[in-house]
This record gives sequence, structure tokens and C-alpha cells, in this order.
Amino acid sequence: MILRCFVHQRFFSVYPPGFTPYARRQLVEGPAQHNEPSLVEVVADAAVNGPVRREPTGGASWSTQNRLLQRVSRLLALDDDQRRQALSILVGLPLTQLEAAALSRGVRTRSGALRGLLERLSADDLLGLGALAGLWGPPHHWCPHRQTLVPMGLSP
Repeated sequence: MILRCFVHQRFFSVYPPGFTPYARRQLVEGPAQHNEPSLVEVVADAAVNGPVRREPTGGASWSTQNRLLQRVSRLLALDDDQRRQALSILVGLPLTQLEAAALSRGVRTRSGALRGLLERLSADDLLGLGALAGLWGPPHHWCPHRQTLVPMGLSP
């Protein structure tokens, strides 16, 4: 949605939940943006099909797949013991499942663990976790009857 600030006489964009500007990829499934699979779809595909082939031209690349899986790992705090414990408390994911995912190796195994975790979280939880991980700014919901953005929190 394009909005206007009457005080500063500027227009600005408000993006829907599940999409971060310039990321060129949605977080969850929805209407296609740039014909790229969402992060959740990338994880699901890697869990089933394993690593993409290292092709020099065209299609998804092996390095892109690994970068996106690393982004989801960071989203789920698999890179930090303290954040992983906090995430377990905040959204109710079993700490043992988070720790197992952090220790998993190989694209298919790690993606399967990530997929199991993602399936237990709502889109709102994912948006809040991404903000906590520093992947994007704090998420907001558009409140049409108040005509304002409302900060969104994690749902425990």
C-alpha cells in the first residue's frame, strides 16, 4: 500500500506481512512476488529434494539455496544458544527440537529439521522472530478502521 505523510509531504510504501522490501522473496506462501518461492517453500523443497545441482547457468543455485537456509536458521536462532533458549520460551518450541536442528548437517537433514520447526509457527511468529534476529525491522499490522499501523508482538 502506498501511503502519504501530510506533515512531511512524502509518500511511502507499506508492505504486507510475509514480505520484506528488497528481499525479493516472501517469508510464507501467498501471491507471488517476483515469481520466487517463499523461504518456507525453499526449506520444504530442500527437505524433500535435497541440495540443488551446481549449475553454472539458469535456475536456483546451490549457493543461493544455502544462503536462504542459513537465513531461516538465523530466524530460528539456531546460531546462538541464548537466543535459542529465549525463542523456546517465547513461542513454545521444544528446546530439544531446536538444539537437534542446530546440530543437523546436510541440506536434506537440516531442511527437514527447519521444516518441522516452521510448521509449528504462525506467520506472525515468523515476522516477530525475524525482527528479533535482526533480519528486518519490527513488524506492524495495518488497522483499517483506525487508519494506522499497529506494532505487532510475538504471540506466546
